[in-house]
Amino acid sequence: MNNYEQAKLDFKVHQLELTDQKRLLTLLQHTELAQKAGLQLMANQKFQQWAVQNWLQQDELYGIWVQAALIGLIAIFPFQDGGEIGYFIMESYQGKHIMTTALQQVISKTSYHRLYAEVEPTNQASQQVLIHNYFQLISHDNDKLTYQWLR
Repeated sequence: MNNYEQAKLDFKVHQLELTDQKRLLTLLQHTELAQKAGLQLMANQKFQQWAVQNWLQQDELYGIWVQAALIGLIAIFPFQDGGEIGYFIMESYQGKHIMTTALQQVISKTSYHRLYAEVEPTNQASQQVLIHNYFQLISHDNDKLTYQWLR
C-alpha cells in the first residue's frame, strides 16, 4: 500500500469514553478478534455492560475510527510492573498498516513506562506490529510469544 492509499483511509485514534460504550460493545461482538486480543466478555449482557464500563473508567482503551465507525481497539491494563496491551482491528482493515501507526500513537500517549504483549506464534502480522513499535521478544513457548516495550 502506498502513502496515498493509506492517507485515503483517514483514521483517527483517541481514548474511549463512557459515551463510546455502545460502539465498543458492538465491536467486541466480533468474538474471535476480541478473544485473540485477550478481551473476552461473558455471555450475560448486563455483565458485559458492567465490564466495559469498568474498563472505560479504570483502564486505557483507545479506539481506532474511520469517520464515525469504530474499527479497532487498543487496550492497556495494569500488569506486573507495567501494562499489558491487547489490540485488534476488523478484518477488512487488516494488512493496511493502520494498527502499526495506531499503536505508535497510543504508546506516545500512555503513562506506562513498560508494556507487555502476548502473541500467538503463528500471528506474524501482530508480531510485526510490535517489532515496528520497538517491542522486544523476551520469552516464548509453544503457545505464546511475550514481547516487552520500555520507554
